[in-house]
Amino acid sequence: MSICALFLLVPGAGAFVGEEEMGELERSQMNTYLEYVRAKLQDAAWYPKKSVLDPNSEGQLTAEVEINWNGVVKGMRFVEEEGSDSGKIDDFKEVLRQMLELSTPLPRLPPSYTPSRLKFFLTLRWNNFGKTVRVLVK
Repeated sequence: MSICALFLLVPGAGAFVGEEEMGELERSQMNTYLEYVRAKLQDAAWYPKKSVLDPNSEGQLTAEVEINWNGVVKGMRFVEEEGSDSGKIDDFKEVLRQMLELSTPLPRLPPSYTPSRLKFFLTLRWNNFGKTVRVLVK
């Protein structure tokens, strides 16, 4: 059984550092950048850990990810988790880690983005049939 992954980009969600100071051009470049991130993670989502292919639970997991200007992941912190089976949540945490490892380095930040680091949120949602996993990048 395979996992179907749907990646949604949520632009303007206020999740990245320095957004308040961005002009329209910079915001457009950042949204384009997050599209690249989404595409790289979509490729990586097809290689999840085998034990996660048929989860018998429902849940959601959100991680705050920090990357440097060169697209290298510098940190990941789980900020929200909910689900009926804590063992599966641990499995999905591992899937998120693997997705980021397979995607690293991510594209470099746009030249107009002046902070040296970027934070964004990844949310992984799954249903009890193991057929739908949604990842939101914002």
